[in-house]
Amino acid sequence: MVREKNTIYQAATDGYVAAYAEINGFDLKALTDSSTPPTIVRAWEFDSSSDGAKGAVSMFVRKGDYWEIITTNAFYAVFWIPLEP
Repeated sequence: MVREKNTIYQAATDGYVAAYAEINGFDLKALTDSSTPPTIVRAWEFDSSSDGAKGAVSMFVRKGDYWEIITTNAFYAVFWIPLEP
């Protein structure tokens, strides 16, 4: 399921989040915990170059926890993959 950046979600099931960014310099963070907004950074990718760098982060999220992908990038993708029994 495609999701938006800089948006807080609450996981209805255990799941997996994958995110991608591409631009000249990027700051891509994946956060999740039981707080809203989430405060614990689980994955972080940063690049300050000007050569069209690419980066990706991923994390597992527990059912009921909140999660967010934070980036200022123009080109990005965020995916939620629910893990159901």
